[in-house]
Amino acid sequence: MDILKKLPHYMKYIINTYPDGCEDILEDCLEEFHYEDLGLCGCGCPEETYEVIRKILNIQSSNAKWEIKQQQFSELCNADMDNANYSGLIQFVLYILDDKGFLEHGSSISSAWLTEKGKIYLDLLNMWNEIRNKQKG
Repeated sequence: MDILKKLPHYMKYIINTYPDGCEDILEDCLEEFHYEDLGLCGCGCPEETYEVIRKILNIQSSNAKWEIKQQQFSELCNADMDNANYSGLIQFVLYILDDKGFLEHGSSISSAWLTEKGKIYLDLLNMWNEIRNKQKG
């Protein structure tokens, strides 16, 4: 099995076995995606950006029809996705994620699916979110 395919399993094991010491490993992995692949920086409120990316990848990972995904995007943005500004904003994020290899699409960006890289990134983001939620109590 390819090492990248094993990574989510290993990360879950590490988190469960060493809950206090796994954050550095998880952060190192996420930093590679955030800073190297996506070209993000750490200014502003990067955690909010990571959370939006996590939610968008979770929505795109489902096999739901576009109408359902559109409703989920509306809830995410707290906005009407029939508004071209919000719809365009979501499409822009999908285009970027596609360009950086996290998504792949055929005839329409709205039906994009997660690549192996995208699945690993989503797993790491979900682990990060789980740790963050546990810390909040």
